[in-house]
Amino acid sequence: MQRTDDQAVACSPASASVTILEPRSGWKLIDFRELWAYRDLFYFLVWRDIKAHYAQTILGVGWAVIQPVFCMLVFTIVFGKLAEYVSILMTLYKKQEAFLRQVLQDYEAKMQKLPELEQGLSRITRSLKVYQDIYSYLIQRREETQIARATEVG
Repeated sequence: MQRTDDQAVACSPASASVTILEPRSGWKLIDFRELWAYRDLFYFLVWRDIKAHYAQTILGVGWAVIQPVFCMLVFTIVFGKLAEYVSILMTLYKKQEAFLRQVLQDYEAKMQKLPELEQGLSRITRSLKVYQDIYSYLIQRREETQIARATEVG
């Protein structure tokens, strides 16, 4: 009798009966009846896997309980402090935002009190200040470039 890869043949010398085991076709979910029928084997295999996994640790199987508890404690402490800092930062942010809104309202109130010509003058004055700062910066950069070139030549 020939044996294929998909079949397992069990022969007993005392009897002439032959048992052929064939795999089920397609994907099957867990067969709970079969699992219940072989629960002792399942328990033994699970226990063997746990013992093999934690055999090298000092605490043994207890590590399976202690390790998640320690992780929970560390996460609680770390993320608890983080949440505390976030709430403090949010409070400070809201206070700063309220202060800046008040300053903006004060400036807007002052601007509405000025006549239109004075508003134009204040815009021109602000633009002049910005242009003067840009011009000073560019002059400074030009002088730094000239100094750098002079040190390279010499």
